[in-house]
Amino acid sequence: MGTWFSKLKLSAKLAGVIIGVSLVGLLTYSAASWYMQERAAIGHAVRTWSQATDQFATLAAGAVKWGQGDAVAETYKHYRDDPSLALVGFSAVNGSGETVNDWFDDASVPADARTAVAGAASADPETTDSVTDVGSGLLAITTALPKDKAGKSIGTVTTVWSTAAIVAEARNSALVLLGSQALIMSLVVIVFLFAQRRLMSQPLRKLSDRIVALREGDTTSAVPYQANNDEIGVVARALEMFRTETIEKQVQEKSAAQEREAINLERNRNAEEAADKARMQADVVSRLANALERLAGGDFSARVDDLGPEFEKVASDFNRMVGAVAAVLDEIKVTAGSIETGSQQLLQSAEQLSDRTARQAASLEETAASLEEITATVRRSSESASEAGHLVGNTKEEARKSVAKMQDAIGAMDRIEASSSQIGRIIGVIDEIAFQTNLLALNAGVEAARAGEAGKGFAVVAQEVRELAQRSAEAAKEIKQLIATSVEEVETGAALVNQTGSVLTEIEQQIGMIFESIQGIMQSYGEQSASLSEINTAVSYMDQVTQQNAAMAEETNAASHDLVSQGDILKKAVARFVTGTASAGASARVARPAPQAVRPQVAAKAAAPSSVPVRASVGNAALAEDWEEF
Repeated sequence: MGTWFSKLKLSAKLAGVIIGVSLVGLLTYSAASWYMQERAAIGHAVRTWSQATDQFATLAAGAVKWGQGDAVAETYKHYRDDPSLALVGFSAVNGSGETVNDWFDDASVPADARTAVAGAASADPETTDSVTDVGSGLLAITTALPKDKAGKSIGTVTTVWSTAAIVAEARNSALVLLGSQALIMSLVVIVFLFAQRRLMSQPLRKLSDRIVALREGDTTSAVPYQANNDEIGVVARALEMFRTETIEKQVQEKSAAQEREAINLERNRNAEEAADKARMQADVVSRLANALERLAGGDFSARVDDLGPEFEKVASDFNRMVGAVAAVLDEIKVTAGSIETGSQQLLQSAEQLSDRTARQAASLEETAASLEEITATVRRSSESASEAGHLVGNTKEEARKSVAKMQDAIGAMDRIEASSSQIGRIIGVIDEIAFQTNLLALNAGVEAARAGEAGKGFAVVAQEVRELAQRSAEAAKEIKQLIATSVEEVETGAALVNQTGSVLTEIEQQIGMIFESIQGIMQSYGEQSASLSEINTAVSYMDQVTQQNAAMAEETNAASHDLVSQGDILKKAVARFVTGTASAGASARVARPAPQAVRPQVAAKAAAPSSVPVRASVGNAALAEDWEEF
């Protein structure tokens, strides 16, 4: 399917896609419209049928209550005889669940639907206006009848309605809508395809033909549709630019071919000249190789003859270089003897320095170990003093907290004393109230006595009140005595607490003085420890430096031995070179010092060979300048 579709033209592909999308949209819209119209029509019909069922229930209520089936049938006779009203079944059930009247259209209501209707009719009669789908395109609407005096429903009325006409009408409307929409969509697609053919397919076909012609080599024909402002114009202008670039490329290729031909001629001429120069250079290189071979064998008397005008500078520089190297070798032969003598003296001095440095390093190491022990002792003492200071600081803090708690206790005792005084005043008020109550009770007793028999009961009450007032006064007196005793005890406790607070304050001050003393001791120990640490660091550094000096002395001693050995090797290595000068041997013989048997004359031996290298250096200054120029 995909391969077949890909082989179609662009216009056919677009037409197929548009027609397919249009058909899908049209079918979807028609189905949705059909469904919505059907639901709306059924909803409207259900409301109408519910109203009719309510009317049937109102009219048939009395007949259902008294079991008059014929009267019930008269209520829906008009709907039963008119098929356009869609009533296909009716059932009236009384409060006992007995069917008073029922009717079903045999052609419209199958047996299973009747069973479902019977179940809906015998349901809870308290439920009103329930709609049940009983299948086969039928809806059952059940309505409860009015209630009797006991508040119980006297029965239900169930009607069965057919939705076939509504569904058919909705289907017909959907088909009409589908046909009209299909006609409109067909006209739109035809117009679109015609416009697409005129505006896109035809220009694209012409541009495609022009591309084929351009590929076959036609660069003279113009490209159409360049003036268009749409995508066709963009493609046409791009194709015109490609045509112009193709013409320019052809011109450039022709010019490049001509340039390549000229370059090939020039290359051949240069190759012949290079071959001549290569033969000449090969001869020069061969002669230089022979001279270098003699130099590699140690013969620095080798020289090169005339190499021609082009290589005259090379021959001159080569001969000057060999002469400069020969002069340097003569200088090295002279200097080798001086190096041997100096290295012997340096070896003796290095051995003495190594021995003295080793003894000094051992002494410093012992000193550093002793200082390390002293520093450790002072550090431990400082740590002990620090721990003591920490403990005293904690004790000081605890003493400060104890003083604060004691101050709180003193404040609490003062508040207790004030509260006791207030309680005493309250007891005084209670005592006065008891006294006044006693007077009132006495007056009430006098008035009751004046009243005679009528006031006996009141007299008894007055007597009880008087006794109660007396007991209250006695209790208040006892409480007052207890409060007085409590106040005295509180005052005594407050005095003791104040004394304790004073003692704790003095203890806090003494602990503070001890803490300050320990702080001073800690500071002294810290300073001593720091000083000893600095001394220990300095001694350790001296020990380290001394150890390094000893190592350097050992290295110097070893280097001196190596220098003596290397000097001998240097003499042997230089001796194999032939420089062709007679003065080299004499200089070497003068440079070698005469052996001395006495040690104090070492300085004289060192001075004897030193004069020869100085003269040799001055004499070879011209050779050094020639070497730098080379």
